[in-house]
Amino acid sequence: MIRFTIFRLSNHQPVLHMDFARRQKEIDLFASLINGDANNREIKRVQVMTEALKERLKLLDVVGDKSYRAKHFLEEIPNGQMFLIVAGHIEDELEYHIYLTQLAKINGVTPEPSTMDRIGSYLWEHYEVRIYKGDDRRRIGVDDKSLRVCRFCGKKMPEVSFKHKAHAISEALGNKGLVCLEECDECNKRFNESIEQDLVQMMLPHLLLHGISGKNGIPVIKGDGFTMKLDTSTRATLGLDTIKYILRDMPNNKDPQNILAGINKDYEPFLQYKPQNIYKCFCKYALSLMDSSELKCFQDTIAWINEPITKHRLPPIWHYSVNTEGKTWKQTTSMIIMRRKHVGKDLPYCWAIMIIAGEPYIFIIPFCSQDKYKFVGKMRQDFFMNGIKNMMQNVPFQPRDMSGITPVKTRIRLSFEISPDCEEGRDYYILEPEMQK
Repeated sequence: MIRFTIFRLSNHQPVLHMDFARRQKEIDLFASLINGDANNREIKRVQVMTEALKERLKLLDVVGDKSYRAKHFLEEIPNGQMFLIVAGHIEDELEYHIYLTQLAKINGVTPEPSTMDRIGSYLWEHYEVRIYKGDDRRRIGVDDKSLRVCRFCGKKMPEVSFKHKAHAISEALGNKGLVCLEECDECNKRFNESIEQDLVQMMLPHLLLHGISGKNGIPVIKGDGFTMKLDTSTRATLGLDTIKYILRDMPNNKDPQNILAGINKDYEPFLQYKPQNIYKCFCKYALSLMDSSELKCFQDTIAWINEPITKHRLPPIWHYSVNTEGKTWKQTTSMIIMRRKHVGKDLPYCWAIMIIAGEPYIFIIPFCSQDKYKFVGKMRQDFFMNGIKNMMQNVPFQPRDMSGITPVKTRIRLSFEISPDCEEGRDYYILEPEMQK
């Protein structure tokens, strides 16, 4: 297989991977496409889009349906603009950034400032970076079902089946496009009913507030005496959604302050989760997104994910807040995976950032055979986090111990205010409960 990565200047899909079989016909086709001459096998890295090259794109029609993306990708490059063809499949986001920055410069375009410019030097020295977004259409694993081996139980057909779509990150968290082909139906069902449910339970208030739709739409939170839901019908008139609280016990008067005194309190929804299952679920997602060739050093991690929940000493998960000013309220669920590219073992081999409904969490993938340390002691954790803090300055990281096995209940505190100068019927409304028949 001959593989290339093509880079273009575009805010939408600037990178494309192309594969050609290592056969004479395909080699001639690619040479004809790029050089206009099947005998000229030298593919220059820097290319210029021309009308003649666009005319030659019809050569891709013989490849079949899979050529549509490549043809459309190249057709959108303006005539006279330079683009890059690099040998191999480039996956590292830092390499993406370097190639795209250089491409902008040779086209006479000043690159916009990027967070990669600030954090790139530290990561470039130590890690490969892969980004997976839930709104990307991406299938991880082997297409041929007869050749698939489940990543989590090691079984293959006919011992197990691969009939159902296994989302690499749960669909309930907003992931629509990332699919792991190498997760059997049995493991998919088991994870969906256990660790994935715990994560959804922990994140449910955030999913509701951000309007994240799962398979059954935007979730509704219910508890003892209250229901919380998102009303999207006000989007057309107000430009935003409305949060609705439906309370069972309301004070029987129209004094707003008495009403607020009765409803402003802590409510316990029917939500609970086991902290260690959250950690397991994060790691399961990361292993679902990696190439299967990378899993050999995570066999102990997989065994831990599969085992019944039991006590383990684990590194914390670091939660932090980001500035969402100017961004849409609805945030794409995604994961960024860092994999160490040198043999120095003072740093963890693999760590990741899980982002759900705009909430980011940093976690180390434990039990990796490439790690010398477990990163459970303060000194090792501080050494790791000091590097992160240097590239993400002024970010308040909050470590959370997620090794617990006892269920934790979620609480929601309602706190409303009605200013004395507000008028009923103008600024707020008190609705009479429906009379029971």
